[in-house]
Amino acid sequence: MSAGDTAPAATTNDVEQVLPAKLVKTEELDARDVVAALRQSVDSAAIEPTQAPAPETATTAAPSPSPSTSTARRTVLFADAASFPSNERFFQAVSDALLAQYGVRAVPSKRKETKVSARCARKQDEHGGCPFRACAVKKGDGQWVVRLPWCTWEHSHGPGPPQAATASTSSAPPASKLPAPVYPARDATFATAIAAYQAYVRALVRALGVSAVLKDNGGGSARILCNRKKIPQQARCGFNVLLRLDEALNEWSVDHSASNHEHNHGPHPQLLACPAWIPRIMDVNAREAMGLPPLSAATAQTAPRSPASATASPPATPAPAPPARAVAPKGPARVPAGLPGRGDVFSSLDAVWLAYVKAYVPSWGIGVFKLQSGASSQRGQIRCNRNAKPYLCPWTAVVEMLSPGRVTVAFARSKLVHNHGPHPNILADPSWRPTVLNKDARRALGMDAPPPPASQSSATKKRPPSPDLPPPPIKKRRSASPPPASSSRPPPSNQHAAPNGPRSSSSLREHPPSPFPSPSPAPNAPLAPSATPTSARPSSPALASFRAFLHALHPSTTPLAPHLLSASLSTPEDLAALLLLSPPVFNRFVEELSARVDAAGRSASPGEAVSLVQMKLFAVKMREARAGLAKTG
Repeated sequence: MSAGDTAPAATTNDVEQVLPAKLVKTEELDARDVVAALRQSVDSAAIEPTQAPAPETATTAAPSPSPSTSTARRTVLFADAASFPSNERFFQAVSDALLAQYGVRAVPSKRKETKVSARCARKQDEHGGCPFRACAVKKGDGQWVVRLPWCTWEHSHGPGPPQAATASTSSAPPASKLPAPVYPARDATFATAIAAYQAYVRALVRALGVSAVLKDNGGGSARILCNRKKIPQQARCGFNVLLRLDEALNEWSVDHSASNHEHNHGPHPQLLACPAWIPRIMDVNAREAMGLPPLSAATAQTAPRSPASATASPPATPAPAPPARAVAPKGPARVPAGLPGRGDVFSSLDAVWLAYVKAYVPSWGIGVFKLQSGASSQRGQIRCNRNAKPYLCPWTAVVEMLSPGRVTVAFARSKLVHNHGPHPNILADPSWRPTVLNKDARRALGMDAPPPPASQSSATKKRPPSPDLPPPPIKKRRSASPPPASSSRPPPSNQHAAPNGPRSSSSLREHPPSPFPSPSPAPNAPLAPSATPTSARPSSPALASFRAFLHALHPSTTPLAPHLLSASLSTPEDLAALLLLSPPVFNRFVEELSARVDAAGRSASPGEAVSLVQMKLFAVKMREARAGLAKTG
């Protein structure tokens, strides 16, 4: 007969022999009470006559069992229907009881939403493993109740030296006496998923010493997971909170039917030693929730803490947050007004983009940019401007076409959750606005006046003046060859010595570069300065010089000359300055240039038409030229 079949029949005698009667009949057990009762039972040697001696005498009266002949030992820990307030309290009670009575540790085995079990730490021994198992199930009132028919109290090995519970040997309060995390109310609503995430982070850090992560599911849902994903010798923590967006009210709430608020671990050991301890938090929103400064400033002031230094002395109080972070909770509403809703129909992708611009720029202080799908202006994507690594925001609105001239936002395919909050400047001053260079966006926001010139050339002013511009790539030497027959290059004369006239490679090195009129790489504004050309009819000398530059870069890229002129580039120095842009900014420029080419594709003449292959070739050759400059410089 197996151990699982004999356990229910011997339950009453075993419990009466091992535990006091008043503890058997109780319905609420605490880890410290169980340990004290088991110590009394060990001291009085209240075990079955057929069992081995108590753990205190096992090391002197009986030799350790050999691997081939294991001795069965029985340790009944709880009575039937003994209850615990949470599964982690159950794990703690089993672990402390086994340490005190049998000298071994317990580890969680199976963890489900309604059933958990703890096993002996020697369950994976090479000689069959220990079959000891303690099992509890969750009742309707949230209590976890021990079920003896599913428990196996026998060990396949001898006892070890008895050990005291970890919590009892420390001056810190036991885990059973610590307050449970105070989560938001069941009917609580939040303006954004980030606001809900920050509320849970505050509860977890203060009660358990662990943080959380926010996972965007798309389609108006997100999940909050425990940051302590994997613990040595334990199963993955199953804490999981599902957030859903109510599109009618534009509010987020917790779906408790699909959430699990239970952890399979207790508080962090360093939190037990020092209640003011805070774990290392990397997420910017979690740091904001705890009042910590941005990570860039925090890493420059503090060094990584070792466990020994963290427990030896209480850590200093976290530095106060900067003013912009301090006023974050008092800032404007986190949900912008005027966001496109489900079922809203627009005339084009540009109309959807302008709707998001008018919603986010005044309230969050950030912009969005659009990406067309091929040559169509009816479908594409709209993304958050904060799309440069390592701070890549996953916010994406997918625009699909219902019929010609009618588009809408596909919420099921979109990810409408930001991984950041509003810009700190707009939280400190609601009247602040980011630099907006696109004419259509400025018109939609009521910014009729053009942007100040200082904002357009701020990046150029910060760059130290250099007497010589880096020479163009090696292929520039072929610029002496005549341009294509379609281009008419004027003969060299004094009347063409203007700044916009064609220049040779030597003249480029003799004169300092003029200010680059394209937008600076601001984090909150699109790269494209305007959706419309700044000059409807580019001058012939500038067009000829651009064609010569592109022909030297690669003959197939020559048709791009008029499109580059329409992108606020007027001199060859501007083309050469493209080589100085950082890769993310240059990629944005290529995307906006592709959008211009797609928009002008239907009206372009056969000689000026640009294909997707030519656009990719231009980007590849410019990157190769940049790499060549980096090697020579």
